[in-house]
Amino acid sequence: MLDVSIRKKQGEFTLDIRFSTSETGVTAVFGNSGAGKTSVINDRRTCAAR
Repeated sequence: MLDVSIRKKQGEFTLDIRFSTSETGVTAVFGNSGAGKTSVINDRRTCAAR
């Protein structure tokens, strides 16, 4: 299991995301425009590059 926890703040807006997903297979991220999907993907890519 991969546990994801992201908290980012920009001005008055706070993005607070927590979820668990399988480490294998395909995971989809979907939501409204401006919901923070790209922020989640960019944060996970940054961690994977370390």
